[in-house]
Amino acid sequence: MAEEADGIYGEPLLLPERLGLSQARAVLAALRERLGQPVVIDAHAVEHLGTLCLQVLLSAERHWRSMGLPFRVTNRSAAFSKALVTFGIGSGGLGGGQQA
Repeated sequence: MAEEADGIYGEPLLLPERLGLSQARAVLAALRERLGQPVVIDAHAVEHLGTLCLQVLLSAERHWRSMGLPFRVTNRSAAFSKALVTFGIGSGGLGGGQQA
């Protein structure tokens, strides 16, 4: 569990191992449940990050930041960080955070 779960962030959203087309709606729904509150996302299990899920996460980050709310991605797997670099986001992009 992410250390932020003890503070203002509440329970982290645990991303599944595979973030492909079929997981995009579930990730979006989980984020919608957290609207209006700080969010922390735990990416330790991610082995595949597809473009649609990346778009969902980037859009959510933009929305949270526009509302002045924290949006963090922590415990990043090596595959998650590598995918961000491959997509041109950079390993420190998308919610900041730490490597797993």
